Order: sequence, then C-alpha cells, then structure tokens
Amino acid sequence: MKKIKILALISAVATVFLLLAFFSSLSKPNEAPKTGVLVAAKNIEANVPITQDMITLSELPSEVILAGTLSDANLVLGKVAKSVIIAGEQILQEKLVLAGESKETDLNYAVDPGMRAISIAVDAVSSLSFMITPGNHVDIIAQYEMKSANDQPIQVAKVLAENLMVLAVDSVLAETGKSGLEDATYTTLTLQTTPDQALKLSFSENVGVLRAVLRSPLDETITKLPNVTIDQILAN
Repeated sequence: MKKIKILALISAVATVFLLLAFFSSLSKPNEAPKTGVLVAAKNIEANVPITQDMITLSELPSEVILAGTLSDANLVLGKVAKSVIIAGEQILQEKLVLAGESKETDLNYAVDPGMRAISIAVDAVSSLSFMITPGNHVDIIAQYEMKSANDQPIQVAKVLAENLMVLAVDSVLAETGKSGLEDATYTTLTLQTTPDQALKLSFSENVGVLRAVLRSPLDETITKLPNVTIDQILAN
C-alpha cells in the first residue's frame, strides 16, 4: 500500500512538471530566425578607411536585414563610406567604395590620393577615332605657336604628359567600360593627372591643340622627349 502511494506521488509530481513545461512553452512566442550581419560598432565618418574596430558582427532577425547588407568583413575593411554610417547601422554594399575604383557616377573615388581629374576636349582625330576607352593610358601632345629668337612665329609640338590614365570618356567611367559606349562617339576625355600636369593641360588647351596618343598597357616608360619645331622636322 505504501509503495503504491509513493508511486502515485511520483506520478503526480511528474505530471505537474510536464504541465508547467507545456504552459511555459505556450507563453513563449517562437523566436524568429537570426542571421549574423555586419553593423557599425561606432559612428563611421565619410571618406575614412574602415578598420576592424569600426564594425562588429550582430545577430539580427531575418526580416529586419536590409538588402545588400554585408556579413564578410573582408568585403568591408579598407573601403570608405560614401556618407556617415551611424553606430548600429547595417553595413550596406552600396554605401562603400574602394579608393581608386569608380562606381556609376562616383568619379571622385576613382581619383587616387594626391592626384587630380581633368577633362580635355577631343574629336575623332585627337581621340583615335573614338577608340580610346576608360582604363586606357595615353600621352598628351600639345601643338601651339610661339615666338622664335628673332621674334618670328613658329609651331612647336611638346609632350605635356605621359602615361595618364583615362578615367572616363564623356560620363562613362572605367567601371562601366565599353558597355556604356554603344554610340561610339564622345567629346571629352577625363584624365588622372598630377596637380602640375592639370595646370599645364588647362593652359595648353586654351592656347593650342591637344592630341591623345594611346600607349601599350605593357609600357610604362617615360621618354621625356624634347620639343619639336617645323625647322627640326625639315632639317631631318
């Protein structure tokens, strides 16, 4: 008899625990699945290279994760934010850019630090029949009139700059490439130059004629050729 009472008591206690567990599970809503994504660990200022201490991996419910949010730190580190990213904000691919690369119309990020971007006017002849494309490298020759020692006008050709990278033709950047040149004509080349080269190009375009000379992608030689005059050409 005593054994039966003990078994009944054990059964009752077990039943109570099972009921408590059941009602406890009913009171807890099912948690939404979470995914690890990168968020800003602190405010990230625009145009500052992103370092490891600026980002952290956070588990967020799938329904609040924005399209384009990154989860791989290797895709973020070293890039810069195009605008301020607030602490806790998800790190979006579209808000980042790697210095030296262009995206759509972000020409300013295509320019290397310390360099400048300047556009020069071109036509079919000065652009090699519009075959120069973004990413090519060119030399720029200027031809203009100057006075000789006896005050006579002479035509002079001068290599103004060598091995300049073409950042864009019209508004087509290197990131877009040839796919944006369906009509195959354009009126400007945008070149990456030093500040000094930009000054010389700007001045020379106003007083003379500029022509782009396409370079081999395998040739980075700087020739530093002397100026050429018509007398020198005729003499040879």
